[in-house]
Formats: sequence, structure tokens, C-alpha cells
Amino acid sequence: MKRSLILPMKNSADLSGCRDAPLGRLRPAGRPFHPSGRLSHLAWMMLVTLAALSLTLAACGRPSDADKRHTAGVDLEQQGRLQDALVEYDEAIRLDLDLAKAHSSRGALHHRLGDSQKAIADLDEAIRLDPQSAQSHYNRGEVYLDLDQPEQAATDLDEAVRLNPAYAAAYSSRGEARRRLGRLDEAVQDTDEAIRLDPELAAAYSNRGAAFLDLGNALQAVQDFTEAIELDSQLAEAYYNRGRAYRALGQNDDAITGYLEAIRVDSDFYEAHYDLALAHFEKGESNRAIYDFSQAARIRPLTPEPYNGRGIAYYALGDLDRAIAAFDEAILVAPGYVEPYANRAVAYTVLGMDAEAQQDVDRAAELGLDTTGLKQEIERLKSALAGSEGAP
Repeated sequence: MKRSLILPMKNSADLSGCRDAPLGRLRPAGRPFHPSGRLSHLAWMMLVTLAALSLTLAACGRPSDADKRHTAGVDLEQQGRLQDALVEYDEAIRLDLDLAKAHSSRGALHHRLGDSQKAIADLDEAIRLDPQSAQSHYNRGEVYLDLDQPEQAATDLDEAVRLNPAYAAAYSSRGEARRRLGRLDEAVQDTDEAIRLDPELAAAYSNRGAAFLDLGNALQAVQDFTEAIELDSQLAEAYYNRGRAYRALGQNDDAITGYLEAIRVDSDFYEAHYDLALAHFEKGESNRAIYDFSQAARIRPLTPEPYNGRGIAYYALGDLDRAIAAFDEAILVAPGYVEPYANRAVAYTVLGMDAEAQQDVDRAAELGLDTTGLKQEIERLKSALAGSEGAP
């Protein structure tokens, strides 16, 4: 699932970059003016220290060129000008290789642009430079979530909430990580805390709804997804998950509406297209299912399930040649995926291609499928076909 990353807040008074700035000693260019003609040693040292402190704070209060480029990048990213923002972050890092917040922002942007490898590399560097940055840990946790690596995500999000116990978004995302790890009660607790900290955080309601759905509480899930949508009408995951909850409640038409709403917000939402195809197929709408399976295959051309589903829909329409072609595509992209072999064996049997069917049965068995039921179905089809041929 795709989520927004928290951008650093601009603060012209931020002196965090000056933590290590030394208060060096200043030597007088000449004798200081004083009515008595000289200062005591203690008074002089105090004057030197105050002058140094004043100059240091003045320097820290003025953003460096790298800071300015980073701030420009943040502004551009908030305007949706992502490539221009990337140029600014690149320049900020060129000017100051140790500017942790620039690495963090660039990593978050790489994630938005779909380059997880570059995102992780930048966020690793940001955390190396500033291990106490809750934001960088949160950003890296979000990347790991999108890579479906919930253990790594949970580790980073643990650190984010340790560093900032009021970080609502980090609690919400940790709840999602824990849900994927099967720690459902903890997932609900985390999302509860996120909502307590920020009652208008739409993602927290969506993530809590997903945990309730996994717990079998589809009604509560629908309520949370609806609240998430009211807070953020562009949250595609909430529409999709509400569709899943309606499907669990047996409300297939409402489920279809949810999937369609998710696709309206995000036309490349693979899971919404795939589940929409399943819902249409269950309604006996095979032609619509074929279209939706094809859209899912367009989004993830190397995933075998949409091709296999499309083959089943063609089979239901009696178009065996196209069914076999779809099963062929599924096998081509994933030779170790067993289902299309079994399905193609059935289609071959109906076409009277018994040798080809047997080869697929044998291959399915090699891949670990218990072929007892498949063989029984093939024998049933053969008997039915023989009976129809012998009928007057």
C-alpha cells in the first residue's frame, strides 16, 4: 500500500544544525575602550565569550546555501513538482554531504517516485548522520511497508515512536506493520493511540479498519473505513478495504462499488482491479471479469494470478482456445505456479487433448499439488463427453 511521507517542517529559528558549533575565542584587535583604560581579566573573558556566542548564534540563525536548497525542495514537493524538488535535494546534498534532512527528504521522494532502492540508500545515510531523527526512521519504515517487509518496518517504527512518543503517523504505520505480522491486538492498540494523538489522521482509521477486518469484525471495519474516507476522500486504500469488508459481509454490490471508488482515485490500484474481477466473476459477469483481470495484468505483467483468472473466465464462456492461451501466459511468467497447469489440463480434456492434459497433471503433481481431485474431475469430464457423443 502507498502512503504519504512526512516532510520536514520549515522553521527559520531552528538551531539544530548548530549543535556542534564551537564557541571559539576571539582575540581583540586592539585595546578595548573603557573609562578606566582597562578591563579586569574576568570582565574581559566574559566579553569575549558573549561576543563569540553572539556571532555563533547569528551564523546559525542564517540558513546555509544547502539549507536553502533543501527548503526550496520541500516547497516544490508540496506543490507536486516532484522532479524539480529532486533537483533541489540533489543540489543541497552536493553542497553539504552531511545534511541529514536532505538525505531524508530525498529518500522520501524517491519512495514517492517508486524507486525503493534509492529511497533506502538515502534513508540509511540520513539515519547514519542523525540516528536521533524520528522522521527518518518513520520514512524508512514506510518504504519497508511498501516492500512488504513488516519486520524491518516495525523495527524502524519502534524507533520512531521511542524518539517521538507523540508521533501519531508512526503509531498508525506500526499498527499496519503489526497487523501484517499477525499481531492484531497490538495493531488495534497502536492505531487507537494514533487516533488519540491525532483524531483527524485518516490513515489511522484505515489501518485500524484493516486490523478489525482481519479480526473478523467487518462491521467495525466498515465504520473505520467510512470515517477514513470522510477525512480524506482521496484515500484509495480506504475505499478498497471497505469493499473487502462489504464482501466479507456478503454485500457483493457494495463491494464492487468500493473497488470502483478505489480505482477512481488510483487507476493503477492492482488489488482493486483483481478483487473487482473476482466479484464480477462471482456474479456470473465473465466478460467484465476478463476486462478487470486484464487491467490487473497491465499493472503487474509479471504476476501470474490475473492471467490465470482471465483463463478461468474464458473457460466459463466456453472460449477454450483463449482460456488455454491465458493459462499459457500465467505459466510463462511463473513456471512454478501450479494452478494454471491444473486448469489447462481441464481445458485440454474438454478439447480431447488427453496427452497434453496428462502432462499438465504430472507437472502439477511435481509442483506439490494433490492431484486426486483433479484426476477425478478429468474422468468425470471424459465420461460426460463420451456420453454426449453417444447420445442420439
